[in-house]
Amino acid sequence: MKKLIIILAVFFTLQSCNVYKATNSNELKAGKTYKMTYNDKELKAKFMSEDDSNVVFATKKDTMNLKKDDIKNLKIRKFSTIKTIGFGILVVCGIAVADFVIDPGTGKGTTMQSPN
Repeated sequence: MKKLIIILAVFFTLQSCNVYKATNSNELKAGKTYKMTYNDKELKAKFMSEDDSNVVFATKKDTMNLKKDDIKNLKIRKFSTIKTIGFGILVVCGIAVADFVIDPGTGKGTTMQSPN
């Protein structure tokens, strides 16, 4: 059970946390992931290219050619170091508390034993 918890903790700690920051269609960068509203639908897609009035985005399923004027609430995905570190600390603390709750009397949980 403890090994499973440790493996899950490492897995979740290595996950990166991202935030979306508002931007406009004049600052698009090729290969970056964006979240947007287009025709009242929220999309997440990777920017590919643009011309005067259209932009090309790729989703997991297909490639879309969209009009710049129809895109609303354009946001770029950015990596958040603070959220990633905070999430890792939260997972480690949660494991320590869970270990204490599961086996509070023995003291053999996550504590170190001295070699006498």
